[in-house]
Amino acid sequence: MEELAARRAARTLADEIADREDLEQARAALSEGQQLTDADPLSRWINADVAFHAAIHRLSGNRAILDTVSEQWPHFKRCMGAVLNAPALRHRVWAEHADILAAIEAGAVEKAGRLARNHTETAGADLVDRLEIDTAAA
Repeated sequence: MEELAARRAARTLADEIADREDLEQARAALSEGQQLTDADPLSRWINADVAFHAAIHRLSGNRAILDTVSEQWPHFKRCMGAVLNAPALRHRVWAEHADILAAIEAGAVEKAGRLARNHTETAGADLVDRLEIDTAAA
């Protein structure tokens, strides 16, 4: 879904049919996430992550993405929490978000999709690593 959303968001901007408010929300979500520090509670990191991804979903202009993902947010938040609970991973996640949004804003459809796919695949691998660490510690 993230790859599709990023590709469609880039296309809506390239075709100049994007909702500019959705773009501003994506920029604001990115800025908020980049300003977080390790002193901020995990809940703020998760909420910022959700805000960023939700903004990209809206920017895609594809209502099916919004509808499909909306039911999955509770599960995604748990996964985000496991990954973002590792301070060493937090800033890399936001650097990836910045790259994705830059590609979207440039109208680089293929690049935006590739970056979004890599982001979700890396986050999935990070989740597995975090779960293995938690299991080993238990």
